[in-house]
Amino acid sequence: MKSLVLDTLFENLSLGLLEDHEVRALLYTHCRRRNAKIVLAQLQELLRNLNWDLEYLDELIVNRGPGSYTGVRIALSVVRTIAQVLKLPIRCVTSLEVMAFQVSPRLKPFPVMLNCTRQEVFWAWFEFNEKGFPEMTSEIELAVLKDLPNVVLESPVHMLQLGQRRDLELNKLEKLFLHYPVPDAWMVHQAVHLGQVKALPIEQVQPLYIKKDVQIKSLIR
Repeated sequence: MKSLVLDTLFENLSLGLLEDHEVRALLYTHCRRRNAKIVLAQLQELLRNLNWDLEYLDELIVNRGPGSYTGVRIALSVVRTIAQVLKLPIRCVTSLEVMAFQVSPRLKPFPVMLNCTRQEVFWAWFEFNEKGFPEMTSEIELAVLKDLPNVVLESPVHMLQLGQRRDLELNKLEKLFLHYPVPDAWMVHQAVHLGQVKALPIEQVQPLYIKKDVQIKSLIR
């Protein structure tokens, strides 16, 4: 089983080529607004270094948000195009699930947050299951930081801030210890593979766009 993993949501370009769930090539670079211009060239270089062609791939894996809407659309556009041409399955995961796999195992539930603006965050509760993998135990919500319940604000949190401007209130939250430093393509793969995420019909492979009155359930079953 050969897999291509692509993520452009976290202001980085992250590409992974895996064979039978083992990493064969991994790229993680901070590109910000250049992702759309370089993603195909970087993918071609990784394939060339392994002497692979796109036709060798068996599946595509992608982070579909929520987060930077522009960022996630880049990755989805690439994987949808490849899937249509080569008739490949696509497995998707949410950004918060990817981040949760960075957290070191713990007994208590924990919140994961990703800023939307300086005042708003996407967030959800997670808990490690009996297999030792984090599972989303609530729905993803978009909320103003000051309106979050005290139990969330008083809990150790895994939080990622996108953009150059940092919210000082978010910086005050107690941070969880991470066993893996960055939410790269390997973490995307782990969230999909260990979470046993099933492939979606290509018409359902769309960015997650969450408004304040909309909540999205976990894709992991």
